[in-house]
Amino acid sequence: MCDDHTGRITINERDSKARVLSVAHRWHVTLVSSCNVYAKSWALGRKFRTKGRYVASLRAIDAQGRLSLLRSRSIIFR
Repeated sequence: MCDDHTGRITINERDSKARVLSVAHRWHVTLVSSCNVYAKSWALGRKFRTKGRYVASLRAIDAQGRLSLLRSRSIIFR
């Protein structure tokens, strides 16, 4: 993650699946230099581990309120 200012970054993540209520997660990280790498892991809820396509979407918001592009990845459970 890179930003023109150091400081606090908010990361919004949304778990979604067809016919299942979406779940949102939010966490904060602090940029100590212009670019840093972060990792976060969590247990996937039982309702998302059923047959079908699961989609995780992430977006970062910096201290000035600017939004990053929405990034999504999907997994198909068979």
